[in-house]
Amino acid sequence: MLGLSACIARCAVHVLNLAGGSARVIPLAARVRAYQGAFSQDGRLLALLLTARIGAGGHAAANRLAVAIVASRRLTAVPGTTIGSGNGIDFGWQAGSGWLVAVVGLQNAWQVAVWPPGDARLYVAVTRAPAGSWPVAGPGPY
Repeated sequence: MLGLSACIARCAVHVLNLAGGSARVIPLAARVRAYQGAFSQDGRLLALLLTARIGAGGHAAANRLAVAIVASRRLTAVPGTTIGSGNGIDFGWQAGSGWLVAVVGLQNAWQVAVWPPGDARLYVAVTRAPAGSWPVAGPGPY
């Protein structure tokens, strides 16, 4: 179970193992908030959507993806994933590969990105989108 809550100065992500009762706290940098999360298939990694920049009025101006190793609580920013906060992003883990998949809906297109944890770069492709559709990323089956 993942706990995301509003905070003012320093935020943290609270991860609770409902079966075993153990808990982990993943600290975030000052003024960074987590909005959404997705566990890898084995539960070892946790992808998070975090604020990347705070704008006027204390609201998020940009977001980015980061991945935490749950056991060590080590958090790593996914390269190339900073995006304006007005853009919708969906993300999840590709079953079998362990790669993080992120999808951004653009006008008449989807930007699809994959990242193997630990890699120095993000792999991105753009594809045409059917009118009125919205992409969803996750474990499948597809």
